[in-house]
Amino acid sequence: MGCNQAKPSSIADNERDHFDGGKRSSASGGAKNDSRSASGRRAGKAPNLGDKSYRRNRLQSTYIDLHEQVLQNRLASPNCSQGRVGLVNLGNTCFMNTGLQCLSHTIPLTDYFLGYNWRSEINKDNFQGTGGVVASVFGDLVNNLWLDKKSNVVKPSDFKRKLGKAFPQFQGYDQQDLQELLAFLLDGLHEDLNRVTKKPYVEAAERKDRETDEAVAMEAWMGYLKRNRSIVVDIFQGQLRSTLTCSECSHQSMTFDPFMYLSLPFPTKKRGRGGPVRLEECIEEFSKEETLDGDECWRCPKCKDFRAATKRIELWKVPPVLVVHLKRFQTNEMGVPSSKINSEVIYPVDDGRGNDNGILDLTDFIPKEAQENQVS
Repeated sequence: MGCNQAKPSSIADNERDHFDGGKRSSASGGAKNDSRSASGRRAGKAPNLGDKSYRRNRLQSTYIDLHEQVLQNRLASPNCSQGRVGLVNLGNTCFMNTGLQCLSHTIPLTDYFLGYNWRSEINKDNFQGTGGVVASVFGDLVNNLWLDKKSNVVKPSDFKRKLGKAFPQFQGYDQQDLQELLAFLLDGLHEDLNRVTKKPYVEAAERKDRETDEAVAMEAWMGYLKRNRSIVVDIFQGQLRSTLTCSECSHQSMTFDPFMYLSLPFPTKKRGRGGPVRLEECIEEFSKEETLDGDECWRCPKCKDFRAATKRIELWKVPPVLVVHLKRFQTNEMGVPSSKINSEVIYPVDDGRGNDNGILDLTDFIPKEAQENQVS
């Protein structure tokens, strides 16, 4: 699932160092949803243009201008389907259609492909990309879904064929894993549209004497942006803080890493009970401290030996659109999936009325020192 931003962010906002105070609204990916009708004609809640914290992020206005341009120039015609289009199932490709509908109804991404000269950003020389194949076929599909009213369904044969050519594991028409598809698709879009044509060598950020977490995190993030700048980074990528603490000498090792989606476990106390689970409970479980011992012992650089340690992963920077993968399969002692968790997961849903009902508040999961640097 995805979570749309509470405040639209810039399509060119690769240098952003602020986020919306950890608040994001949830997205729906249904083919028949009118994502742009009535009060829902914006990506989440429009920001207060007079607010100082908003003005700090000067590049946000770029996205707002683009969104208005798309509404006025591309979607104003009654002949536009405006995304209310289904996708034909090509064998067992319902998993692919589900992912495509979710991405199609991620409004900032769709605005980029409808109202921006995205072809000018295709990086054909990036050996880590697909030569622009994935970006081109996805961009064409988005335009068909939103601008063409010849049919209420689209057959994504060309997309399926070219996706399989770029990523052979998705050839054929068998059922595949949706989360794996989205990971490969978003990564392919990122590399195809990466604005960095020559990636420099960047050393990993290391804490210096008396350096704050905020400084180390910013250094790591800016280092990442020296090699990665794309619409996918702008919309879907955030940053995690990972902390390892030695149980013997209390030495800590802290790293800040980018992420594009969260793989969330179900709360231990609710597994197998079948009752509803709040998404916030899954995020809380993800952020819990865990103990590493036995074969998982950590080699402490201060002790210079393997020690039991604690590990904790926390959200540090929240992306405008948060992609969540739910770990629904329980594994046995051998690591083999043994059963599926069918519990309902409850999360905020935007009702299109312009209120805050669809906001996923992540403030409690972000360290206080990180909240101070995020747009509120």
